[in-house]
Order: sequence, then structure tokens, then C-alpha cells
Amino acid sequence: MHTQALIEEEQQAVEEFFKTSNKGVVCATGTLAQGLNLPASAVVVNTTKQHNEEDLPKPLSKEEVINMLGRAGRPGLGFQSIGIIVPQYPALYDQEKNTYLLDEEYRDFLERIDAVVPLSSGLINVIETVASLTDPNEDPDKLTFLLHAAVKDGLVNEDIINKTVASYFVGSEPINYAIQKCNLWLENASKDTKMQKVIGLAQKSAIPLSLAKILVETFDEDQTSMLLALRSATTEDWIRWFLNNLKKLGGEFYKTYIHSVFTNCDLLVGFISSWTSGKSILEIAQLFYSLEVGKEPVPGKRSNQSAIAKVIHVLNDGKRNIVHLANCYLYLVEELNSSRELESELPNELLMLSTCLNLGVLDFEAIKFRKKGFPRELSIKFGEIFSSPYDVKNLIFMWSMTNEIEGIQVSERLRTALISINS
Repeated sequence: MHTQALIEEEQQAVEEFFKTSNKGVVCATGTLAQGLNLPASAVVVNTTKQHNEEDLPKPLSKEEVINMLGRAGRPGLGFQSIGIIVPQYPALYDQEKNTYLLDEEYRDFLERIDAVVPLSSGLINVIETVASLTDPNEDPDKLTFLLHAAVKDGLVNEDIINKTVASYFVGSEPINYAIQKCNLWLENASKDTKMQKVIGLAQKSAIPLSLAKILVETFDEDQTSMLLALRSATTEDWIRWFLNNLKKLGGEFYKTYIHSVFTNCDLLVGFISSWTSGKSILEIAQLFYSLEVGKEPVPGKRSNQSAIAKVIHVLNDGKRNIVHLANCYLYLVEELNSSRELESELPNELLMLSTCLNLGVLDFEAIKFRKKGFPRELSIKFGEIFSSPYDVKNLIFMWSMTNEIEGIQVSERLRTALISINS
């Protein structure tokens, strides 16, 4: 089984088993349709509806279904592949005609999936939207894509736009209007120092202008300067600095830009503090439950509504947003350091912040073990004992002779990690 409710190591184990199995069957949610390179000889789509956040059934588009079927077959893996679609309630009974008629919603699925599909481009909507703007300042986020994809040296590069598929679908007039309006907005923004920071952050971090503006306005330059001057600042100090910046943003920001679970500051701060200090998923779930998120966690029992499931969802979907925000703040620190002409380089404790948030450990030595595949708890423990994963050679030798490590239970994950280091 492959779902988003599985932690990363579980997903990897399922994928590896399926790849190496001759007659493997994997049951999956839409996660496998998101471009994961896990080809199969046959794919069965057992429903053409998907429940949304309100738990209401929503029809899948033809493109979504075809993407799922796209997991079937790859060149070099076989002569043919099979795709099967099983619609839910595809026919309706017509009392007047005394027969069953195919629901309109499902007629698209009868078309050959290798039939001609109209070519389109998402950039068309961007160009037409920007061209129709009366005042870009009213909604600058609509300029975001052009800023990310086509702005060079402070202006929109017309050659980049003209090389896209969109240029074949829209006339030159809308393109010229869009470029003119974006360039005029950029020219006016260049006179505003704070807006230049916002644009720089948005381009560097690939985030909307509205989000970049919030981060720039809440960034504490004085506290950051003091911490930079304190050369003895530890990773824990920079974690607290990061949390202090996040505390200014509020619950609506957390729900919108990090994860819907984070409705208040206590939840977010508690999660980050627990995760980076090496707390287990169960311990973090107990924290969530104490803050009224999810049902009571029960080890070994899975439920989509349990606090454990909520933690796993945050690790799968929210953690990367936290890491991304840390990188955004890192850019702001770099700009601050540069603007004040400080000659000192940024401390490693700050540069490693996003890595610590991603891997869930604070110690540099523990990070080395995490990158080798060790579980977080053991990485922290080994990081305190050994200066490098390669110093574990003697421990591995003893383990290979006795099949045990004094004071440590050798799980399958740890066994795999020890073998990878030995190789």
C-alpha cells in the first residue's frame, strides 16, 4: 500500500519492493499519479471520483485519470501495458426509455486515450490576466509568474516569452501589453528600497509577492544583527531566532503557507521544537493531542483522524514549507549582511538551519548519520559518541560478529543503515 499517510521510509520500502517484485501489486491513492517513477504492467483506476476536504465526491478530470494510467508501461519494460477504468455509478436508469444511459460525466472516458489532445499552455492565462490589469498594484501576485520565469536584469525578457507555446496561441498585442505593464510596475518598484527586497526574495525563493512582502515586513533586522555579532550563537539560538520570526505571522499565515493543522503559534512552535530535538512521531502526536489536534494516538493503530496521522501529514506536506520559509529568511539575512557591509561570513549554525529542520536533528555530527539513513534518535545518540559515520567501523565489526550492539536494539532500519556505511 502506498499513501501520503506513510512516512518517507515506509514509502521507500513499498516502492523498492514493488520495483523488485515479479508479481507485485500496489494499492495506492493519487500519490502515484503525481509523476512518481514507478511503472507497472497494468493500472486499474477503481474510481473516477475523489473526496475533497469537505468529504464531498468530486469527479476526476480526464487528464487526472490519464495521468494515473500513465503509470502503466515504460519503453524497454515490455511490449504492451494495460489500463482499466472502473467508473462509479456510470449509468442512470431512464424510466421513459426503460433503459440505462451513460452519465454525461463519464463519456469522456470512452475516448481513446491516445487520441489527439488539444495543446494548451498555462502561460496563456497569465499573459491575458496581466494584459487586462488596470492597475498591477491592486494585485501584484498576478505578476509573480512573469517575475519568476521571464524577468532578467530588472525587465521582462521578450525573447523568453516568444519562445513559449503560449506565444502561438495569443497575439502579439496581449503579450506586448503584459510586458509593458509588468515593466512599468518593475520600474516604479525600483524606486522603493523595501519593494526591491520583496522582489528579490520572491524571485530568489520562487514565492508570491504577497508572501515575500509579509516576510520582509516582519523580519527582525535588529535581533538578527545582534545574533550575527554573537559569534558563539549555537544552532539552538538560530532555531529560536527562526521561531521568533514565525511567531509574528499568526495562525492564518500558518494555515495558508505551512499546513492547515497549524491553527496557532503553540502548535507550530511545539512541532518544530519537538522535531528538531529528536522527539519520536508518537511523542509529537501526544503533543498534538494535548493541543486538541487529532484523536488520541494509539501505537500500532492507524486512523486518518488520529494525532499520529496528523503528524505524518505535516511531515509529508508541511515540513518542506517550514524548510522553505527558513531558506527565505536565510536570503534576508544574506541581504542584511551585504547591505551593512559586514565582512564576516554567515555562521555554519545558520547555514545549516534548513538542513536541521528537514532532518530533525541539531548536532552537526548527528546530521552526518541522518544523511546515511540512520533514524533520528540513533543519529543523535551516535552523534554524541562518534565524530563521523566512518568511525562506526569498529562498532559494525563487533555487530557483525555478535549480531547485537550493547544498549541498542538493532531494528531493520538500523541494520540497513549499518550495512550502507560498511559498504
